[in-house]
Amino acid sequence: MDERTIGGLRCSQVLEGLDRYMDGLLGPAELTAVTAHVQGCNNCAAFGEAYGRVVHQLRAAVPVELGAGVMARLDARLARERE
Repeated sequence: MDERTIGGLRCSQVLEGLDRYMDGLLGPAELTAVTAHVQGCNNCAAFGEAYGRVVHQLRAAVPVELGAGVMARLDARLARERE
């Protein structure tokens, strides 16, 4: 995939923040920048749409009481891999 800068963000920056976007954790400025990027970048728009579908399906499939523990372990694992 080509790395493009649109809306002040590179594709890699948008993709790294998709989890926060899906969880509604972006601040107004960051949300505006991500939205501008995705509107101008077909690659990120397509990937983000596919990612959103997968997240929605996983959230629907995991019972709520199990979900918090699973998500905490996934978050910890992802944090370790980013280091």
